Amino acid sequence: MTNAQQTQQEQGSLAASLVGRESQLAAFTSLLHETNSSNFTVISGSAGIGKTTLLKACESVARNAGWRVVSDIPLKGLSDRMRGTYFPALHESLTDQGQGQESFGKESLAAQVESLAEVLRLKGTGLLLTLDAVDRSCLPRLENLVEALVHAQKKGLPVQLLMAGRTAEMREILESSVMLPLGSPLRFDVCALTREQTESVLRQALESCPAIRHDSLSESLLSRACLATKGHPYMVYLVAEALRQQAQGELSEAEVVSGIASAQEKLGASVLEPLLSKLSAGDRAFLEAMAQDESPSKMSDISARLGKNPQYAGVYRNRLLESQIIRSASYGKVTFAIPHLREYLRALSVRRAEDSFNSF
Repeated sequence: MTNAQQTQQEQGSLAASLVGRESQLAAFTSLLHETNSSNFTVISGSAGIGKTTLLKACESVARNAGWRVVSDIPLKGLSDRMRGTYFPALHESLTDQGQGQESFGKESLAAQVESLAEVLRLKGTGLLLTLDAVDRSCLPRLENLVEALVHAQKKGLPVQLLMAGRTAEMREILESSVMLPLGSPLRFDVCALTREQTESVLRQALESCPAIRHDSLSESLLSRACLATKGHPYMVYLVAEALRQQAQGELSEAEVVSGIASAQEKLGASVLEPLLSKLSAGDRAFLEAMAQDESPSKMSDISARLGKNPQYAGVYRNRLLESQIIRSASYGKVTFAIPHLREYLRALSVRRAEDSFNSF
């Protein structure tokens, strides 16, 4: 593959992962150029729905506007990394031969943010701080950074905070006393794509691949690939990538089937299994009981399959509703809120049965 072809393919991948997010990117772009607007943006959604992709796209928007971007995951030592590594490195790049670098390294986190933002303000840009995979356990690590941001905001300096995390986690974080001083954020709730958006993404991604003949993109095969994604942005991306990698010339039904299977396997390994690994045995048992149904599950059936009383099942129902892994379908019924989770759990059950049979 030539460099030009590779670039074209990468552009198709990017378009596939950002479709349907145009209005959110436009809103974030406007935010960077407005005064007296929110200095705080939150991206929320379910697992694998495209939060990180949107966050990275916002970072690119900021960089293209001349803003400096500092990114991290709020693990232990967040403030120390900001104050001791990221901000000093940024300061050195902004000043003439690192002038005042030694004294800058001794400043408080708030003073460093103020100094950087003031330099960037004079250049007509600003400072964007992004934090991905934020959850409730991160709250104590955010306190010092929030104080520094509030200090800068009071001085009218161009500093923005962008955070991404699952909806239930972000709701709890935003309601905490730690985050309240930042005020109301700009909210981006990342949802599944529509059927029209999904078809558009797949078509654009496949037509940008030189290895696929455009006249081989039959509507039936495209529709089959589209339905298999259920509008899940990451699954759309995985299906598109699998088909682009496998197809040579005419796109066949066998290649579509194989591409969908490959995408499902990758989605399970990268999104669904990590999600399940964080749940308790009781949570997983509840979900496995749900997965036996083709449609929304009755709570009475789930209780019977678990061999427990309704009160016991209700505890796990409430836990999974709160974490937005399941949702209420109608009175007395629940269904999966995360696309493809039902199918993944069924596949695991079949695999366990086969392993048990083979070891007999």
